[in-house]
Amino acid sequence: MKDRKEKDVSQINSKVLFCQQPLVQNVINMEKRFSTESLKMASAVDNFFKLNFNESKFFIEHYQDLLSISNQNLRSEMTVAKNFIKSSCNKNDFELEDIKKKMSQNKFTQIYTNCCK
Repeated sequence: MKDRKEKDVSQINSKVLFCQQPLVQNVINMEKRFSTESLKMASAVDNFFKLNFNESKFFIEHYQDLLSISNQNLRSEMTVAKNFIKSSCNKNDFELEDIKKKMSQNKFTQIYTNCCK
Protein backbone atom coordinates (compact mmCIF):
# COMPACT_ATOMS: atom_id res chain seq x y z
CA MET A 1 0.00 0.00 0.00
CA LYS A 2 2.79 2.40 0.95
CA ASP A 3 4.73 1.62 -2.25
CA ARG A 4 1.65 2.34 -4.34
CA LYS A 5 1.13 5.75 -2.68
CA GLU A 6 4.79 6.63 -3.21
CA LYS A 7 4.49 5.58 -6.86
CA ASP A 8 1.35 7.71 -7.30
CA VAL A 9 3.05 10.72 -5.71
CA SER A 10 6.08 10.19 -7.93
CA GLN A 11 3.89 10.07 -11.04
CA ILE A 12 2.06 13.23 -10.01
CA ASN A 13 5.36 15.02 -9.36
CA SER A 14 6.72 14.04 -12.76
CA LYS A 15 3.50 15.23 -14.46
CA VAL A 16 3.70 18.55 -12.64
CA LEU A 17 7.34 18.98 -13.66
CA PHE A 18 6.47 18.08 -17.25
CA CYS A 19 3.69 20.69 -17.30
CA GLN A 20 5.81 23.34 -15.58
CA GLN A 21 8.73 23.07 -17.96
CA PRO A 22 7.12 24.92 -20.92
CA LEU A 23 5.82 27.58 -18.55
CA VAL A 24 9.25 28.13 -17.03
CA GLN A 25 10.81 28.26 -20.50
CA ASN A 26 8.29 30.91 -21.58
CA VAL A 27 9.04 33.04 -18.54
CA ILE A 28 12.78 32.75 -19.17
CA ASN A 29 12.33 33.64 -22.84
CA MET A 30 10.32 36.76 -21.98
CA GLU A 31 13.58 38.49 -21.17
CA LYS A 32 14.64 37.92 -24.76
CA ARG A 33 11.30 39.08 -26.19
CA PHE A 34 11.18 42.45 -24.46
CA SER A 35 13.93 45.00 -24.72
CA THR A 36 15.25 46.76 -21.65
CA GLU A 37 13.59 49.93 -22.90
CA SER A 38 10.18 48.21 -23.19
CA LEU A 39 10.44 46.86 -19.66
CA LYS A 40 11.47 50.29 -18.39
CA MET A 41 8.50 51.85 -20.17
CA ALA A 42 6.06 49.26 -18.77
CA SER A 43 7.36 49.86 -15.27
CA ALA A 44 7.15 53.63 -15.73
CA VAL A 45 3.55 53.43 -17.01
CA ASP A 46 2.61 51.24 -14.04
CA ASN A 47 4.11 53.83 -11.70
CA PHE A 48 2.33 56.63 -13.56
CA PHE A 49 -1.01 55.01 -12.78
CA LYS A 50 0.07 54.74 -9.15
CA LEU A 51 0.80 58.49 -9.31
CA ASN A 52 4.52 58.02 -8.54
CA PHE A 53 6.10 60.88 -10.47
CA ASN A 54 9.79 60.04 -9.96
CA GLU A 55 9.35 56.38 -10.88
CA SER A 56 7.35 57.29 -14.00
CA LYS A 57 9.79 59.88 -15.40
CA PHE A 58 10.85 57.60 -18.26
CA PHE A 59 7.26 57.49 -19.52
CA ILE A 60 6.58 61.18 -18.90
CA GLU A 61 9.77 62.37 -20.58
CA HIS A 62 9.19 60.07 -23.55
CA TYR A 63 5.83 61.70 -24.36
CA GLN A 64 6.44 65.15 -22.87
CA ASP A 65 7.05 66.98 -26.16
CA LEU A 66 4.35 65.13 -28.06
CA LEU A 67 1.69 65.98 -25.48
CA SER A 68 3.06 69.41 -24.47
CA ILE A 69 3.13 68.48 -20.80
CA SER A 70 4.81 70.67 -18.21
CA ASN A 71 6.83 68.43 -15.87
CA GLN A 72 6.40 70.80 -12.96
CA ASN A 73 2.64 71.11 -13.43
CA LEU A 74 2.23 67.37 -13.85
CA ARG A 75 4.32 66.65 -10.75
CA SER A 76 2.20 69.09 -8.74
CA GLU A 77 -1.07 67.65 -10.02
CA MET A 78 0.10 64.08 -9.40
CA THR A 79 1.13 64.94 -5.84
CA VAL A 80 -2.18 66.64 -5.05
CA ALA A 81 -4.16 63.85 -6.73
CA LYS A 82 -2.21 61.14 -4.90
CA ASN A 83 -2.79 62.80 -1.53
CA PHE A 84 -6.47 63.31 -2.37
CA ILE A 85 -6.94 59.67 -3.43
CA LYS A 86 -5.10 58.35 -0.38
CA SER A 87 -7.22 60.40 1.98
CA SER A 88 -10.55 59.74 0.25
CA CYS A 89 -9.97 55.99 -0.20
CA ASN A 90 -8.39 55.55 3.23
CA LYS A 91 -5.69 53.34 1.75
CA ASN A 92 -2.14 53.78 0.46
CA ASP A 93 -2.38 51.19 -2.30
CA PHE A 94 -5.03 52.21 -4.79
CA GLU A 95 -6.07 51.06 -8.25
CA LEU A 96 -6.79 52.95 -11.45
CA GLU A 97 -10.51 52.48 -10.84
CA ASP A 98 -10.19 54.32 -7.50
CA ILE A 99 -8.60 57.22 -9.35
CA LYS A 100 -11.30 57.28 -12.01
CA LYS A 101 -14.05 57.37 -9.39
CA LYS A 102 -12.51 60.27 -7.47
CA MET A 103 -11.16 62.41 -10.32
CA SER A 104 -13.04 65.07 -12.19
CA GLN A 105 -11.86 67.15 -15.11
CA ASN A 106 -12.34 70.41 -13.21
CA LYS A 107 -10.16 69.44 -10.23
CA PHE A 108 -7.23 67.66 -11.90
CA THR A 109 -7.00 68.78 -15.52
CA GLN A 110 -3.76 67.10 -16.65
CA ILE A 111 -4.26 63.88 -14.71
CA TYR A 112 -7.84 63.56 -15.94
CA THR A 113 -6.79 64.21 -19.54
CA ASN A 114 -3.99 61.62 -19.43
CA CYS A 115 -5.54 58.71 -17.59
CA CYS A 116 -9.25 59.06 -16.91
CA LYS A 117 -10.86 59.52 -20.31
